[in-house]
Amino acid sequence: MEVGEESPAVDQMTSFYDAMSCVSELEEKVVEEFHEMIQRGMQVLKMVEQPSFDLQSVVTRVKEVLMEAGALQENVKSLESAMVAEEKASSHLKNRCR
Repeated sequence: MEVGEESPAVDQMTSFYDAMSCVSELEEKVVEEFHEMIQRGMQVLKMVEQPSFDLQSVVTRVKEVLMEAGALQENVKSLESAMVAEEKASSHLKNRCR
């Protein structure tokens, strides 16, 4: 077997592992960001439970949480794209092994 014949298989394996790695990293990032956003939301709820809370501070904090939600949404979209790429790489690899 020539080296040139193995090269596409090696490229597909590399592509698959790269895709898996990307999914793993993005998954960790999304979960971490989601957790942090929920924690900040809980802090805002605790502020509101106080008898005399500062409404302006609450509004400011809610806006911050919403900005985080926007960034999280973009990372979720990236994760979804990475999952599709991983599935394609997996399919290519499976087809190659048949």
